[in-house]
Amino acid sequence: CLESSTRYDLKDRATHRTNPAGGVTRYLYDRNDRLRKEISPYGYEPENDDGVGAAYTYDSRGNRIRTTNALGEVVQEFSYNLRNQPVIQKDTFGNRTELSYELDGKIKDVRRSGNHQRTLQQYEYNARGQITGVVDGNQNPISYDVDSWGRITGIGFADGVREGYEYTPAGQVSRTIDGNGNAVQYRYNSLGKVSERIDQLGDTETFRYDEEGNLSRHIDRDGRQLQRACNVFGQPVYEKASDAEGKHTNISTWHYDSLGRVTRAVCDGKSYEYIYDAHGNLKEKRSNGKRLVSYTHDMAGQITEIRDPAGVSTRYEYDILGRRSRIFNDDGLEVRYGYDALNRISRIHYGNGVETAYTYDGDGNIRTLETRAGENVLLSFAYRYDGNGNRTAKTGMQAGVTLGGVTSEITAGNNALELSYAYDVRGQLLEERRNGASVCYAYDKAGNRIRKTDAQGEIRYLYNAKNQLVEEESPADRKQFSYDRQGGIIEEKNLAGIRLFSYNSRHQQTGVETETGNVQENRYDAEGLRFELLENGRRTSFVYHNGELLQEEGREEQGTSYHLGAGMEAFRRGQELSYYHRDEQLSTTFITGGHGDVQNSYQYDAFGMSLGTTEKLNNRIRYTGQQYDDVTGQYYLRARYYNPVAGRFMQEDVYQGDGLNLYAYCGNNPVVYDDPSGYERKACPPQGKISESVDGSGSNTTATERRNSPGVVEGNGRNTSKMMYGTDKNAGVIPKEIADKLREKQYNNFDEFRNDFWKAVAETDYANEFLINGDPKNYYRMKNGGAPLVVSNQAINGSFTYQLHHIIPINQGGSVYSVDNLVVVTPRYHAEILIPEVHGYNGFKQFFR
Repeated sequence: CLESSTRYDLKDRATHRTNPAGGVTRYLYDRNDRLRKEISPYGYEPENDDGVGAAYTYDSRGNRIRTTNALGEVVQEFSYNLRNQPVIQKDTFGNRTELSYELDGKIKDVRRSGNHQRTLQQYEYNARGQITGVVDGNQNPISYDVDSWGRITGIGFADGVREGYEYTPAGQVSRTIDGNGNAVQYRYNSLGKVSERIDQLGDTETFRYDEEGNLSRHIDRDGRQLQRACNVFGQPVYEKASDAEGKHTNISTWHYDSLGRVTRAVCDGKSYEYIYDAHGNLKEKRSNGKRLVSYTHDMAGQITEIRDPAGVSTRYEYDILGRRSRIFNDDGLEVRYGYDALNRISRIHYGNGVETAYTYDGDGNIRTLETRAGENVLLSFAYRYDGNGNRTAKTGMQAGVTLGGVTSEITAGNNALELSYAYDVRGQLLEERRNGASVCYAYDKAGNRIRKTDAQGEIRYLYNAKNQLVEEESPADRKQFSYDRQGGIIEEKNLAGIRLFSYNSRHQQTGVETETGNVQENRYDAEGLRFELLENGRRTSFVYHNGELLQEEGREEQGTSYHLGAGMEAFRRGQELSYYHRDEQLSTTFITGGHGDVQNSYQYDAFGMSLGTTEKLNNRIRYTGQQYDDVTGQYYLRARYYNPVAGRFMQEDVYQGDGLNLYAYCGNNPVVYDDPSGYERKACPPQGKISESVDGSGSNTTATERRNSPGVVEGNGRNTSKMMYGTDKNAGVIPKEIADKLREKQYNNFDEFRNDFWKAVAETDYANEFLINGDPKNYYRMKNGGAPLVVSNQAINGSFTYQLHHIIPINQGGSVYSVDNLVVVTPRYHAEILIPEVHGYNGFKQFFR
């Protein structure tokens, strides 16, 4: 059964919610009908109709002042001013976040109190209430030029760099200008959809749409074509990619069931079938009739077992809060996790006796990290950060090793590491100093690295107007780079010879031939992942779970099975089980064997260049936990390949939302960000936590339960004449008129609220902003409580309707039902606002800060 059911009491309050798997969430209320206790399926005791759960306490005005988790730990406490605005938030460790407000209710500044008080962010507004400036935690100002319609026309940084944005009369972005003054232009059809994108050198790509507004054809700047057909829900069912002459075609197809779930996908001869259980969870993924991956789930919908093509199992257990507490199997795998009260991993215990411990500062950054193998310390570091959360110091040691065991004696002289980092006002890494040896970087106004200086001398870099690296000159070599018009590197000339790169019509890198004659070939599946790799003719095949490597065959005589937990935890090759151990960037630093003996050891610079590798076992999981290709020296980051030597991507970012420079890696700040998708940077580790659940949803159990809990709508909304912004109306705010319709209404769960939200939009003139090509279909969808469809190029991964996103995540205490904590986004744009501290503005992120 795919249906969830809800029971209500005589006051029409939701008291029991049963999910499709039979898990019950119980809600209890106080005499004022406020939720006082929430019991998850992990804590519910049916015989008592009660159990241990999260408890909520309120003041006399109905404001929530305390949250206690199911373990009895006070997680958060709140204080409010006379206008019922939160002014102090205190966590279980005594860290305080303080907010002050303007007279009209807008946030003036945010401060953090710990050992000393400091300002995290200050906001400046114009007379119309629009943000015109932000001062960051390092007291660097960022200014915004705003036109009479409230649109950002310019962003100015403290170092004098400026970015510009121009608009059509209809409010669509027509031109973006980077810090070097180079512009990208956008043209639109009569229905407001992007029809042409003209890059900095005048090369044009075109977009065509079907009658429903779905992208039907894309012709890139090299003339390669992508033709697509979609079903009535906007989901792709057929896609044909071909070169400029219509040759070398590649066809992909997708099939869906009546619930809109993909059941079959085919690309490049690779076919996947997806089978679901009675509760709607993915049960099996098959290929050409062969089982690739199978899953089982618990009553809360979380994965309890993954089994790979070789039959190797990874099983999962969860604690009463729904946090992963253990991964294991019957073949000796064992990893246990301990957490602090804020759901951050505090300890990882591996089955071979190795243990890793974490502590955190008041901002959620890692304060200390230590990994021990018995009496031997493998690594031990303490960290410091600046006001923006950039890591400024890393001090401690990392053990030197000999193959087969840890060195018997560790001396500070040989193993001590003292690193410091310096940044410019845009957050770009300027210097990495390691035990006194300095590596310095300089950048141009568009964020291109123009100089690197270290003990070996100076390397200089030259770029064209597209921000493409065209020349690199060092004391030992001179490299020249050529690109296709779509932005992919096709040739690298150096003193040793020529390196060639090739791509398919989907702009995926299909081949590399190095200057020494080595050849790498890549093949991709319908999920966009590399499923096959040929290195000098030697074939390796890959199987993934949610984009994470689960199994590979071909490189070794025996296949390799990977065990996923809070990252890549272990791998089995034949009868040998080995464990991964990571640093603060989630990079592999050690691999240990069954008895805690060190097999492999790694060190990297900030951008991922290897500074020392000792290997007994072949291993591809290295910097930031991603796949390293030995033949090319590149990292496979799914959408693109990353070159750690140049510190940049060698293909354009197709998302075009993580800053105007489409080649920069993590905004030139790889110390605190990574980019596993190849699309956009994210905090590394995410949100200061060394924890992501195996289903890729983060600490999602708490968030899911809160979304399914009753609540009352609060918040004022924005005084604005326009709801949606962006090139394709990809992001928007909640206007005051809509907030007024919903305020003080009570809902049993967020789904009910969302239905009413769209009905409220349909009752206003803002509904016109969601009509595609004048088609009233979206109006009727909203009138009936459904989310409107997005334009086709904003759909992704089978999601094709607008979404409501919580600015402050629910699992970090963000209000579920506050309209001031909500923004409207397209599925594709959703990922771009998950990290509010990103400085790679694209002209729209200012609305969500």
